[in-house]
Amino acid sequence: VILYGNLWYFMGTMNQREELVDGGIALKPFNPRDQIRFNLACEIPLRWEGGPWVLLFEMTSFWEVGPIFSPGPEGNPSHKITTWAAMEYILSPEWRFALGCSFDLFGKNTSKNFTPTFTIYKPLDLFKKKRRQ
Repeated sequence: VILYGNLWYFMGTMNQREELVDGGIALKPFNPRDQIRFNLACEIPLRWEGGPWVLLFEMTSFWEVGPIFSPGPEGNPSHKITTWAAMEYILSPEWRFALGCSFDLFGKNTSKNFTPTFTIYKPLDLFKKKRRQ
Protein backbone atom coordinates (compact mmCIF):
# COMPACT_ATOMS: atom_id res chain seq x y z
CA VAL A 1 0.00 0.00 0.00
CA ILE A 2 1.29 3.45 -0.93
CA LEU A 3 -0.07 6.46 0.94
CA TYR A 4 0.74 10.05 0.07
CA GLY A 5 -0.57 13.56 0.49
CA ASN A 6 0.26 17.09 -0.48
CA LEU A 7 -0.56 20.60 0.65
CA TRP A 8 -0.41 23.70 -1.57
CA TYR A 9 -0.92 27.35 -0.70
CA PHE A 10 -1.68 29.69 -3.62
CA MET A 11 -1.55 33.47 -3.30
CA GLY A 12 -3.91 35.51 -5.45
CA THR A 13 -2.01 37.70 -7.92
CA MET A 14 -4.86 39.33 -9.83
CA ASN A 15 -5.39 42.81 -8.41
CA GLN A 16 -7.62 44.29 -11.14
CA ARG A 17 -10.61 43.09 -13.08
CA GLU A 18 -12.46 44.41 -16.10
CA GLU A 19 -15.88 46.00 -15.73
CA LEU A 20 -18.17 47.54 -18.34
CA VAL A 21 -18.55 51.29 -17.78
CA ASP A 22 -20.56 53.47 -20.18
CA GLY A 23 -20.00 51.17 -23.16
CA GLY A 24 -16.27 50.80 -22.46
CA ILE A 25 -14.06 48.66 -20.28
CA ALA A 26 -12.46 49.98 -17.09
CA LEU A 27 -10.01 48.26 -14.75
CA LYS A 28 -11.27 48.23 -11.16
CA PRO A 29 -9.20 47.23 -8.11
CA PHE A 30 -9.92 43.73 -6.81
CA ASN A 31 -8.65 41.82 -3.75
CA PRO A 32 -8.69 38.06 -4.46
CA ARG A 33 -8.66 35.27 -1.87
CA ASP A 34 -5.75 32.91 -1.35
CA GLN A 35 -6.33 29.19 -1.91
CA ILE A 36 -5.35 26.09 0.04
CA ARG A 37 -5.42 22.67 -1.59
CA PHE A 38 -5.00 19.51 0.45
CA ASN A 39 -5.00 16.04 -1.12
CA LEU A 40 -4.65 12.52 0.28
CA ALA A 41 -4.22 9.44 -1.89
CA CYS A 42 -3.82 5.68 -1.57
CA GLU A 43 -2.66 3.02 -4.05
CA ILE A 44 -3.36 -0.63 -3.29
CA PRO A 45 -1.76 -3.30 -5.53
CA LEU A 46 -4.05 -6.28 -6.05
CA ARG A 47 -1.13 -8.74 -6.10
CA TRP A 48 1.91 -8.53 -3.86
CA GLU A 49 4.28 -9.53 -6.68
CA GLY A 50 3.66 -6.23 -8.45
CA GLY A 51 0.88 -7.36 -10.75
CA PRO A 52 -0.73 -5.16 -13.39
CA TRP A 53 -3.83 -4.06 -11.38
CA VAL A 54 -3.91 -1.31 -8.74
CA LEU A 55 -6.81 0.27 -6.83
CA LEU A 56 -6.59 4.07 -6.56
CA PHE A 57 -8.38 6.28 -4.03
CA GLU A 58 -7.96 10.03 -3.65
CA MET A 59 -9.56 12.82 -1.63
CA THR A 60 -9.06 16.35 -2.94
CA SER A 61 -10.05 19.56 -1.21
CA PHE A 62 -10.01 23.21 -2.22
CA TRP A 63 -10.45 26.05 0.29
CA GLU A 64 -10.46 29.82 -0.21
CA VAL A 65 -9.06 31.82 2.70
CA GLY A 66 -8.27 35.45 3.47
CA PRO A 67 -4.98 36.69 1.99
CA ILE A 68 -1.88 36.88 4.18
CA PHE A 69 -0.21 39.99 2.76
CA SER A 70 -3.01 42.13 1.33
CA PRO A 71 -6.23 43.85 2.45
CA GLY A 72 -9.38 41.86 3.07
CA PRO A 73 -10.76 39.91 0.09
CA GLU A 74 -13.91 40.60 -1.87
CA GLY A 75 -16.66 38.04 -2.20
CA ASN A 76 -17.59 35.03 -0.14
CA PRO A 77 -15.12 32.17 0.43
CA SER A 78 -15.81 28.83 -1.19
CA HIS A 79 -14.66 25.27 -0.67
CA LYS A 80 -15.05 21.92 -2.37
CA ILE A 81 -14.23 18.35 -1.36
CA THR A 82 -14.28 15.45 -3.81
CA THR A 83 -13.27 11.79 -3.79
CA TRP A 84 -11.96 9.73 -6.67
CA ALA A 85 -11.89 5.95 -7.00
CA ALA A 86 -10.29 4.17 -9.95
CA MET A 87 -8.76 0.95 -11.19
CA GLU A 88 -5.31 1.26 -12.77
CA TYR A 89 -3.81 -1.18 -15.27
CA ILE A 90 -0.01 -1.18 -15.69
CA LEU A 91 0.54 -2.10 -19.33
CA SER A 92 4.32 -1.70 -19.11
CA PRO A 93 6.77 0.28 -16.96
CA GLU A 94 6.23 3.16 -19.42
CA TRP A 95 2.42 3.18 -19.83
CA ARG A 96 -0.53 3.06 -17.42
CA PHE A 97 -4.29 3.36 -17.81
CA ALA A 98 -6.80 4.32 -15.11
CA LEU A 99 -10.60 4.19 -15.26
CA GLY A 100 -12.66 5.59 -12.41
CA CYS A 101 -15.15 8.11 -11.16
CA SER A 102 -14.93 11.34 -9.16
CA PHE A 103 -17.69 12.23 -6.68
CA ASP A 104 -18.32 15.77 -5.39
CA LEU A 105 -19.05 15.38 -1.69
CA PHE A 106 -19.84 18.95 -0.68
CA GLY A 107 -18.99 22.58 -1.25
CA LYS A 108 -19.00 25.16 -4.08
CA ASN A 109 -22.48 24.79 -5.61
CA THR A 110 -22.32 21.01 -5.34
CA SER A 111 -25.35 18.91 -6.03
CA LYS A 112 -23.71 15.48 -5.53
CA ASN A 113 -22.24 15.34 -9.03
CA PHE A 114 -20.06 12.55 -10.38
CA THR A 115 -17.57 12.61 -13.23
CA PRO A 116 -16.34 9.47 -15.04
CA THR A 117 -12.60 9.60 -15.74
CA PHE A 118 -10.24 7.78 -18.10
CA THR A 119 -6.54 8.52 -17.88
CA ILE A 120 -3.57 7.38 -19.96
CA TYR A 121 -0.21 8.40 -18.60
CA LYS A 122 3.48 7.70 -18.73
CA PRO A 123 5.38 8.02 -15.43
CA LEU A 124 8.47 10.19 -15.62
CA ASP A 125 11.62 9.04 -13.90
CA LEU A 126 13.46 12.33 -13.52
CA PHE A 127 16.26 10.85 -11.42
CA LYS A 128 17.11 7.93 -13.68
CA LYS A 129 20.71 8.06 -14.82
CA LYS A 130 21.31 7.51 -18.49
CA ARG A 131 23.89 4.87 -19.29
CA ARG A 132 26.64 5.52 -21.75
CA GLN A 133 27.07 2.98 -24.48
